Amino acid sequence: MRYIGIYQNGVIDHRYELTTLAQNPLVKYILKIDEGVNSGGYHFVTEVMLIDVKGELRILTVGGFQLLDIGPRHYDQITKQHFVEVTLCETRLEYVFHLPVPLYPLEELMHHQILPLMEELGRFGSYAAYQVSKENEQLKLEIAKLKEQLGELRS
Repeated sequence: MRYIGIYQNGVIDHRYELTTLAQNPLVKYILKIDEGVNSGGYHFVTEVMLIDVKGELRILTVGGFQLLDIGPRHYDQITKQHFVEVTLCETRLEYVFHLPVPLYPLEELMHHQILPLMEELGRFGSYAAYQVSKENEQLKLEIAKLKEQLGELRS
């Protein structure tokens, strides 16, 4: 087991003991990382948890959304990416949902992946509005691709 302390400016501190991070008032977030070892001696992440200085699970609230859980690491064979599934709650509606979040590098998970996602959800005000926005982005890309193909067919 190891811990990753994330300072307010995004600097990362790796420790094998919680006490060192817990005593530092500049540490904004602490991730507890549980690892396993496969038969080849390779270490792999089995669980990532956001905890407080006492080592207890911490629920983070940003813009009307709560981070309830950071799921185990998965590997997507199609995209060739590692990701974790985060469990979030839209507090206004008490609606719980899961979203995949790219994992690598693990040290940047909170600062560069989860917090920006929660802030973006907060800007939209609801998970439904966020989903519609993502679908619109995808449709715009598909329309641009079809326009390009149509242009090629006309020439």
